[in-house]
Amino acid sequence: MQSNNVMAFYEAGKTHLYSIAVLRDGTYRTQYDNETLDDLRAHGRTTMALLPFDDACKLIDDAQMAAYCHAPVEITREQFHDMLEVLPPCKWSRSKTYEAFFVSEALAGDIHAWHVRIGSRYWALNRSRTRSPDSIISEVAAAAGVQS
Repeated sequence: MQSNNVMAFYEAGKTHLYSIAVLRDGTYRTQYDNETLDDLRAHGRTTMALLPFDDACKLIDDAQMAAYCHAPVEITREQFHDMLEVLPPCKWSRSKTYEAFFVSEALAGDIHAWHVRIGSRYWALNRSRTRSPDSIISEVAAAAGVQS
């Protein structure tokens, strides 16, 4: 979608867009329900904003990171191997002392479930697919107080 000059309705903290904004009779309205910003706020959507589409997308990315990303959680060897075998692993990196990969299906946007082994311990965490396995391993090692 060409986003130049495209406006959107976005509700603060949400992980999705409310509506593309369409200019009708000099007023931006929701694409399907024909509601204005004042209409939406009058119906209880007090944090609704009319923003450029690209700005709304950045806020959605931030909300998705806040909603889906968490500190590393220790898991079992079996859970690690189940996730390794559920779909083809992406960015799979391994050595004798560590291993890391992410599941190819996204949780939201570019957030994926990463899985890490350091020694004989295992963790799961959700992070961007753009991260490197080494940076994920370092993050887990620091959070768990182990050496990678």
